[in-house]
Amino acid sequence: MASFSPPRSVTPDGSPPPASSSLASHSGGSGYRQLRHLSQSTTDVSASGPPQEKTSTRIAILIFFKGLFGAGVLAIPGAFSSTGVPLGLLIFLAVCTLCLGTMLMLLRCKDLLREEQGIVVENYEELAGAVFGPRAFRFCQTLMATLTLIYTSGFVIVISSSLYDVMPAVPRAMWCAIVFPILTLLSWVPFMKDLWFVSLLGLGTYLFGVVGSTLFVAARDFEPPPAPMAWRWEGAAHFYGVAVYSLEGINLTLPVSASMKSLRKPPLVMTVGVCLFAGITAFYASFAYAAGLGSCDIIIQCLGPGPFVNVIRVALALSLLATHPVYLIVASEIFERALLGDPSVPVPEALDGAAETEDAGLEDETEGAGTAMTGAMLPVVCRSGSHQNSSWVDHSEDSRNHAKATSPQRLEVSVQGEGSGKEDGPHERESIGGSTQSISRTSASLPLPASISSFASRRLATQQAQARLIRAVEVFLTCMVGALIPNLGVFTSLVGATFVTIIGFIFPAAMWLELQREDTHASFWAKARVYGIAGLVIAAGLAAMVVGTVEGLRNLSS
Repeated sequence: MASFSPPRSVTPDGSPPPASSSLASHSGGSGYRQLRHLSQSTTDVSASGPPQEKTSTRIAILIFFKGLFGAGVLAIPGAFSSTGVPLGLLIFLAVCTLCLGTMLMLLRCKDLLREEQGIVVENYEELAGAVFGPRAFRFCQTLMATLTLIYTSGFVIVISSSLYDVMPAVPRAMWCAIVFPILTLLSWVPFMKDLWFVSLLGLGTYLFGVVGSTLFVAARDFEPPPAPMAWRWEGAAHFYGVAVYSLEGINLTLPVSASMKSLRKPPLVMTVGVCLFAGITAFYASFAYAAGLGSCDIIIQCLGPGPFVNVIRVALALSLLATHPVYLIVASEIFERALLGDPSVPVPEALDGAAETEDAGLEDETEGAGTAMTGAMLPVVCRSGSHQNSSWVDHSEDSRNHAKATSPQRLEVSVQGEGSGKEDGPHERESIGGSTQSISRTSASLPLPASISSFASRRLATQQAQARLIRAVEVFLTCMVGALIPNLGVFTSLVGATFVTIIGFIFPAAMWLELQREDTHASFWAKARVYGIAGLVIAAGLAAMVVGTVEGLRNLSS
């Protein structure tokens, strides 16, 4: 899988972190130091880049709360039919509580790395790499990319089912084929990742459209199913998988916390978001089932026909169409970096030599006039995230800290006066890429060599075409899964019991245990408590994963 740069290591004064920390032996062993040779990570921000604007606590709560609402929420009322109301509520609230606990474990791991070792991590994969090393990073990166494709496949299932309910004359598989080119074109939009607020429109669709209309119909046509308060233990494994899948926002824990202004408020954001989600979902889903709306795989299928319900179905489909490419960006960046190689591609030796020869010729021509060319740049084709661009970067060792970005079409050459080495005439100050440099008023511009410019253009066009192909294949896979698996409840139960259990329960507890046991200042009882809690979470996650996977495969085969 793709290589990446280590999480940033910092101290308040900018110096390297001390080696005497209680986590030094751990992070410097199998974790952090092994990552230094790897290249750029997904969310790593260059120190020379512009500072990113931080979000407030309220906005962070809104973003995280929206991230918890996905396709899984639509399958929970139907899952209550397999357990009954009491057992379903018990399992759902227990899963939400346990998930909130593992989210707080992730935040604590992030704080421990920053406070004890000076390592800053911004996403799940970086945390796993800092704790367990490069193999854990690649494993979690692969798992995250796969899980993203699975989540977006659930979107396609809901989209096709909703549109089929509106127009039954068109088969559901045909709707998957119809939305495929639409989703592909949206995935090619270069600024799609900046339109995250589009997915907030889906929050209104869920809260006022799905939840609101479900409660209205349930209260109007209240017809309880047989024995809604019975305890059906045989359906506990199925309900567990659906409940875990519905908590899709656990992978947003670290990115949301990294985007916040306050370092103390992320636990509050996670707590408020999970509690609101748990309360709303538990109430609406249990009431809908108790009112007789739990017989459908997707809750909006039980709302009956009518123009008002069809409007809700179309609005839900449109909101998921807009959310699909935003979610898919995570997988796209991972797969593009893995398949397209190192994002920084240096100039071939032949072109490098041509550039040096032309630079030498320029120096000879200007030497008679008492001028010399300095700071020549070498071109590289850079790919940042999912977007490619051509830029000029000075990779020489002595000028790495003073890189000067220029136009991709022209080289800026600083010209100095002859004589005693004094600069000829007054100078101006110009800020380039965050650093201030002195430049002469007699600067000359030099066009790029044609061979180098042609190489950069061809390389850029090739990478753009390859990236579009990768995204088209990703969209095709999600549409194919959506066409082959029509039952959302069975799909979410199997995925929740396997992938989400690993990401949501097992790995966070293992990372928290690994960091806490390296704390030399903790007392015996404190470590015993850590071992007990982490061991219980890991054991419960493994048991639930085995039982839920077996049940999910059995339901899928039937």
